[in-house]
Amino acid sequence: MRKPRWLWKTSIAILCIVLIGFIVFAWLFPMKLTNPAADPAIDQTLRGVITERYHTLNIPDFEMEDIVHKEWTNDGVIVFYTRKYGQLVEKSADLNLEYWKKTVLGWKWVSGGSYQYSSLNKLKQDKGLIIEYVPGTETDRSGKLPIVYGESFDPDVVTIELTDKQTLNKQVAKMIQIQDGRTIWFVRFPNSDGMNIEIQGKDETGKNIVRRMLKTEINA
Repeated sequence: MRKPRWLWKTSIAILCIVLIGFIVFAWLFPMKLTNPAADPAIDQTLRGVITERYHTLNIPDFEMEDIVHKEWTNDGVIVFYTRKYGQLVEKSADLNLEYWKKTVLGWKWVSGGSYQYSSLNKLKQDKGLIIEYVPGTETDRSGKLPIVYGESFDPDVVTIELTDKQTLNKQVAKMIQIQDGRTIWFVRFPNSDGMNIEIQGKDETGKNIVRRMLKTEINA
C-alpha cells in the first residue's frame, strides 16, 4: 500500500527542518558538539594552528616553547604561550596571547598580543610589573575581549586588582604560576568607549605594594 503523497511531503519537510536546525546549531555552538577542551591532543592541535598562522604570515622561524595556560570561552579559547628565540645572551621573558574561535570549518584567529623582555633576571631584581592590553574587535561582542594582562615579578604580590575609573567596574585578576618562577595574570573587561584602569598589586594583608594606570581607547 503506497503512502499518501502528503505524508511523503510532510516527512521530507520535517527532515529538512531537522537538518537545517542541526546545521544552524553546529554553526552557532560548535563547542557544544566537539568539546575540544576534553581532547587530550588539544595542545598539539593548537600548536599546529598557531604555527600555521605564522607560516602564512611569512614568519618561518617561529617556534613555540610552551602553552602555559588555556582559558576556555563558550566559543573558543584564549591561549597563553611562550616562544623560542634561538641563542640569547641571557634568559628572556616573553608571553604571547591569542584568542581562537572554534567554528564548523576549524579554528579561526580573532585577536592577540605579545611582549618580550631581554632579561628575566633584571625583571626579578626590579620586582617589575608588566601590563599589556588586547582591545576588543568588531566581531567579538560577548565579553572575551578586551583583555588586560601581564606579569608580576614581586613575590609579595598575591592579588592584582583592576578598577575602571570611569565605570567603577572592579575585577580581580586571575594569577597563574608558570615556568622559571614567573607569575602571569589577566582580566577580561567588557567593551566600552574607553578605559582608564587603575592596577593595584597587593600583599596577603591587602596592602598596596604597586600601583599603575592604564589608559586605553577602544574602537570596537
